[in-house]
Amino acid sequence: MALIHVIYVSTATKKIVDKDLESILESSVRHNNKNEVTGLLLFVGNRFMQVLEGQEVAINETMARIEKDSRHSDLVVLERTAIASRSFEKWSMGFHRLNSIEISSKPGFAELLEADFDATKLGAKKGLALRMLKEFVRVANSGSVGSSHAV
Repeated sequence: MALIHVIYVSTATKKIVDKDLESILESSVRHNNKNEVTGLLLFVGNRFMQVLEGQEVAINETMARIEKDSRHSDLVVLERTAIASRSFEKWSMGFHRLNSIEISSKPGFAELLEADFDATKLGAKKGLALRMLKEFVRVANSGSVGSSHAV
């Protein structure tokens, strides 16, 4: 079976509060553990950016569930590709809500806040989304990022 990752961005359809994020994280962990899916979810302003890794069948099932979730819209897949190994193998679902200081210090993330944000531009730069997510994890693991959750 092929191991793949999918990276997407989407826009929240309503104001997302901590309770919503906790619900999303709890559901993600439950489903991901069962399906051996790993990944990372970032919430920036009113946008989600997520990478999912696992067997293609499990990722397809997970994406179908995500696409039906009414808490977000305008889902754009930035990258869907076969991978040799997982980049986020320790996280059934890592999560972080980026604050304005973190956003301004991370090239690329600030674009997610712009009203005219065009996800296709981010996806057109091959490997950029994955590099951004890996850099975020590197910084988070060094202790420079505040409220990340790795579960």
